[in-house]
Amino acid sequence: MDAKVTVSLPRDAHYVAVVRSLAERLLRDAEAPSDAVDDAKLVVSEACGNAVRHATGASAYSVTVAVDDHGFEVEVADHGPGLGASRRDGESDSEHGRGIMLMRALVDDLDFENADAGMRVRMRRRWDRNPFGSGPSQEERIDGALEALGAAS
Repeated sequence: MDAKVTVSLPRDAHYVAVVRSLAERLLRDAEAPSDAVDDAKLVVSEACGNAVRHATGASAYSVTVAVDDHGFEVEVADHGPGLGASRRDGESDSEHGRGIMLMRALVDDLDFENADAGMRVRMRRRWDRNPFGSGPSQEERIDGALEALGAAS
């Protein structure tokens, strides 16, 4: 099943859960693997949460969730100031940057585009990325990202 949904939302934390539920429903209807559904929910929450927290001066942001037989793609775009290169690379302090590290751990491709019109984050996760058996669980991938964060501090 190929499906794609784009929504434009007010920059309000209440709507993060709405988009997370939308992504979950879309992936479940497409019969995506359960680990991919869990990953999508988490990366949608992180990317939308970043737009809500950091897109100062913007009143709205948009989210596109697409799914096909091989994976999902999520794009979150806002009209805020964007991120510096160190933040996009996942550098963090005790308060910031953990979400980017988590997103990197849970998707195959993570791209940031700073433009005059704001920030665009695009994430892609494939289900067929490990044809030789199951890979690490979401918990193991998150633990690895958090360990890397601890080593970088």
